[in-house]
Amino acid sequence: MEALRKLLYAEMSREEYKACLPDIQRSNRQRVTAYLGIACAFLTVLWILSGALEFLRPNMPAYMIALAVCMGLQAVNRTFPGKNGLLLTWLMYAFEALLYVLGIYLGIHPSPDTPTVSFIAFLLAVPLLFVMRPIQHILNVVFFDGVFILTCFLFKSKEALPVDILDGMVFGAVSCIISTFIMLSMHENFSIRHKLLGIAETDLNVGLKNRNAYESQMHDYPMHCSSTLSCVYLDVNGLHELNNTRGHAAGDEMLKTVAAKVRDIFGEEYSYRVGGDEFVAFVVDTDLRHVREMMQTLEQAVEAHGYSVAVGCATCSAGGIQIKALIKQAETRMYDAKDEHYRSRGIQH
Repeated sequence: MEALRKLLYAEMSREEYKACLPDIQRSNRQRVTAYLGIACAFLTVLWILSGALEFLRPNMPAYMIALAVCMGLQAVNRTFPGKNGLLLTWLMYAFEALLYVLGIYLGIHPSPDTPTVSFIAFLLAVPLLFVMRPIQHILNVVFFDGVFILTCFLFKSKEALPVDILDGMVFGAVSCIISTFIMLSMHENFSIRHKLLGIAETDLNVGLKNRNAYESQMHDYPMHCSSTLSCVYLDVNGLHELNNTRGHAAGDEMLKTVAAKVRDIFGEEYSYRVGGDEFVAFVVDTDLRHVREMMQTLEQAVEAHGYSVAVGCATCSAGGIQIKALIKQAETRMYDAKDEHYRSRGIQH
């Protein structure tokens, strides 16, 4: 089972792999863009040279077709630059398949009487281009290695056939082994980076995202909503008084309780502790009536534990959302609620 987990999820659990997947996709998107650009430039040079050099001329149609495919893939990549994981995976597989097929063609068609070099080179290099689970690279290598061996049986001379088959089997196995170790190392790096980022962006006292995460992520919310975006800003009433009368341990318990209720109601992904006793949560594409019900549920849940919070909310329609203005409006309304809380109790603060 452990060996299977290494191949499927690169020594990570399924949950860890899913958590690292956005970073992996971001890296692969950059790689796809760069490699397609390099391939287009390289194939263009080969196509031009094949018109002038006799020994390259038989490969001219292959270079033209490969160049057209690369340009088409790059056009798709540039047209849909979003976070579509399925499209990104398709682009990676298509580019790898193009290289394997080109290697097979160049190794067999021009010189069927000599051992193949181009496909063997691609067999070793292509699995290192993108960050994929080891099993994906292994299946790719096995499939195209099988295509190569079958093609050798059909088109290679009897003299070159044994060498190519042996090379295909040996270097195919080497490619699987090398790519597995490198993919395990790459995934480990992504896992470590994700854990370090989690530590850097998590408030270790209450378990919510901290101000670092809040500052870096709040500008993304206007792009994630299609109808409305709401900001809920809340402050814990009486924290300083509790710290002074019962100690900081009691104050920490209060903050942990409030944070747990914020997480339960608004979701861990959208909730932040932005100050000593201040929390912010974002609500995406939810009507204001339901947002107010969530706020009321939070206030009641906190009061059930003997605590109190002041809550302010601001909502804006999608399109042209000024995130800082939205947050400021919610904060102002929170302070109004806080003033009313203390005023109704005759307390100066």
